[in-house]
Amino acid sequence: MATSKSFLQILGTNTGDSSPSILAYFENTRYLFAVGEGSQRFTIENRVGLSKLSNIFLTRVAWEGLGGVPGMLLSLRDAGNRNITIHGGTNLTHYIAATRHFVFRMSSKVHVNELQPHSPDFQDANLRVHHVFIYPDRTHADFKRMNPEIDEHSSAEFEITEDDLESPARKRFKGDGSAITASNSIADRITSSLINDKAESVCPTSQPVVSSPNQPNGTQDSKNLFSPNRMSEAEALKRRHQVIHQMFNRAEALTVDGIRRRPPPHVKQPRSKFDPDATPDVSAGKRKATDLVRLPRTRPAYECICYIAQGPTMKGKFHPQKAKGLGAQPGNQFGMLYNRIPVTLDDGTVIYPDQVNDADVPGSIFIIIECPNALYIESLTKNSAFEPHFRGNTQNEVKVIIHILGDDVLDHVQYRNWMNEFPEDTQHLIISRKHCPKPIVFTGSAIMQYRLSMIDSEVFRVPAYDNMMQNLHTSSEADVPALPRWTIPATHLLIFQLNPLAIVDTTEQRPLFNADDPRNGVIHGIHYLEKFVTSAEEARLNVEDTKAVEDDYGPGADVMVTMLGTGAALPSRFRNVSSALISIPNYGHILLDAGEGTYGQMYRRFAHDAEQSVENILLNLKCIFISHMHADHHLGVIRLLLARRELCFKNGTQSPPLCIIGPPQYWIWLCEYSEVQNLGLDGDKGVHFIRADNIIRERDNVYNAYLERVKKTLGLKLLSTIVVDHCTYAYALIMQHQDSWKIVYSGDCRPSIKLMEALPAPNLLIHEATFEADHGDEAVDKRHCTTAEAVIVAGRMKAQALILTHFSQRYPRLPQLRRFGLYGGALVDLYPTFGDEVRDQAMDAFGAIDMAMQRSESSISRNVRDEVDCKPMLPDGVIEADMMNEAMQKAMEEALQS
Repeated sequence: MATSKSFLQILGTNTGDSSPSILAYFENTRYLFAVGEGSQRFTIENRVGLSKLSNIFLTRVAWEGLGGVPGMLLSLRDAGNRNITIHGGTNLTHYIAATRHFVFRMSSKVHVNELQPHSPDFQDANLRVHHVFIYPDRTHADFKRMNPEIDEHSSAEFEITEDDLESPARKRFKGDGSAITASNSIADRITSSLINDKAESVCPTSQPVVSSPNQPNGTQDSKNLFSPNRMSEAEALKRRHQVIHQMFNRAEALTVDGIRRRPPPHVKQPRSKFDPDATPDVSAGKRKATDLVRLPRTRPAYECICYIAQGPTMKGKFHPQKAKGLGAQPGNQFGMLYNRIPVTLDDGTVIYPDQVNDADVPGSIFIIIECPNALYIESLTKNSAFEPHFRGNTQNEVKVIIHILGDDVLDHVQYRNWMNEFPEDTQHLIISRKHCPKPIVFTGSAIMQYRLSMIDSEVFRVPAYDNMMQNLHTSSEADVPALPRWTIPATHLLIFQLNPLAIVDTTEQRPLFNADDPRNGVIHGIHYLEKFVTSAEEARLNVEDTKAVEDDYGPGADVMVTMLGTGAALPSRFRNVSSALISIPNYGHILLDAGEGTYGQMYRRFAHDAEQSVENILLNLKCIFISHMHADHHLGVIRLLLARRELCFKNGTQSPPLCIIGPPQYWIWLCEYSEVQNLGLDGDKGVHFIRADNIIRERDNVYNAYLERVKKTLGLKLLSTIVVDHCTYAYALIMQHQDSWKIVYSGDCRPSIKLMEALPAPNLLIHEATFEADHGDEAVDKRHCTTAEAVIVAGRMKAQALILTHFSQRYPRLPQLRRFGLYGGALVDLYPTFGDEVRDQAMDAFGAIDMAMQRSESSISRNVRDEVDCKPMLPDGVIEADMMNEAMQKAMEEALQS
């Protein structure tokens, strides 16, 4: 029994950069239903407390419902949660184990409860949760067209035979390498990355990539080669649980095959300070061969889980006057009666609790519905588990139903009829991409963009948004039933009180961002920026005059670089994690890393762009480069692949080829996840993977053929990777276009002589600058760079322009570049050839920006590159090479050494 306050709160509504998620609040604990991509940043932005969260319930084992789990686990660890249980459907265990390459060594213990239709209900002191499985109509043509793999999956596909032990990559290679045939299945691609033979080893080592448990010395007897696919179902499940157990238990050594053996966390590993004369050790930190052992294979399960939950019984009100009138005394006897214990008076009279207490009130019931599309409606509406809660059953009345719906569900006649089966007073909250508004979710970042847009609205675009609230009770079709009376679209932070009174509560909701309304409370109060706009306009006019004189900006002037995320490790209010989009007119787009939320950043930047749309970018995305396996650099790729596949399905077209370059572990992660949800990895028109280490060695004809095709598609003369000092399998990327412009991307690293020498005088260097100069020791220990070190690298490379990125989220403001003569460089267009007078005026204007930002109460001036359209690449240099003269460079190096 309980008398405390409890409520449900909406944490996401599918706005592009947020995903459906619902928090169930009780005073002593919290529960989370659905954790899609972007959930972590949403909780940070809105300061949602997670320290008491202990159970997560997933509605789908698909990215839409669990894409935010890895990031959320990191947040829960930081919040001090020590025991977390994740409940979900088929393949949940496989999914969590598949994250082993980038989620590991957590102090929290994570338990995975993979539900089956007849699994027992969850119950604790606050909540009883009953799960209801629903399924799509697999006979429907749309289902078969969207999921062609269901016709391919057979028992044979999930076995690796002796014939498979020859590299499938070599099998697919025909003749001179010009012809590349499609692989028959995902199995071929996985085997290509994982199976080792004499011609294709993962790294220079005497150990095979996959070794049998019965062969401790790692001999290469292919007949005894260990294959996880030869496991029984029970053995496979046990192996996955072993992997998960060791991922989330730092006290134990990591010994399961496929998990890297690591020293105890308290043992400090050697780090070397940046030696300008030293060359990074290419072989340092290589993973052992067992790192590339894959999980036992599985196949997609298309089920969804709905949850019927009931809170604790509420005690009826105790009436002390009644108790006193019957002879009970205040104190112990009142307490016994309140706790439903009979009291016997001295004269033998017995006072029973129901004489002095109102009847107990059954716990409030709420339902979470997930119905991705109309193919699930039949299974949902015919399920008998909901019938006890229909009209007429006063004992099981539902207070609120939260509907997480696909675009074609709410307007469906059968679904509306089913909604009307519930009591008239039931509240219905709709979460739907089609029916919910798309307001700004990350207000701190949007306000920063708005402020900077006052200085230059072309460079600093206000993020796209739509605050229009739809009236769900109007329908263009006369034969569609009306929705229940209490049906409204869900909005961010909306609360539905369960106890003590069942009502909709909007007190926690924040004012909506509206750049078009000067009276809008969110942007009101920053009028003091207006006095700086004049000086900025004068500087811009002078720069335009200089542009008019310089007709030729050189090659690559029309190449656009958009920084979609510039933060390190975790997202923050003002910065998303790493991602940069390079747009090459008439060729296509390249994505440099893609942390969680990259699609959302892309949507906010390009949704209302007249020249480029999100759809255009997805269809013309030719290459994604993943620099290393840290989660903040690649968790956004899955959403991009799914959005791209969905777009092609709607258009009735094949997915255009897409190349992904990255560490070998990344392909294992993609392949293992694609067994949970189809990513479109199969087929010659699908996704191709090129291992970054094989590009360096130029040792595989198939990889070379793929690489040449990508280079030809993008018009590149050079596309290569460089090993850098950060973590195992960490790479930088260098590229040179046939028009002669050059770009270098550092990824995460310590300063690298090899990188400096790989492509001299690039037009643009995008370099990480995680720490400021006074945190040099920490940069060394964590194998990152300081802002000063990044500038040194740019100077030695003679880079025409430098973009600093990957800033530690601890910094609320700009890196301190004034001391290096680079003040304001991260903010503005600094053209390499304009004169000192114009440059001084530009510096004054952007110095004004810094002063204005210092007056901001929210201290959000740090977000100067996030979500920013960086304008034509070459004219918009951030740092001029000639500013990095030898004297300055020497002074900087001396300061660093001291």
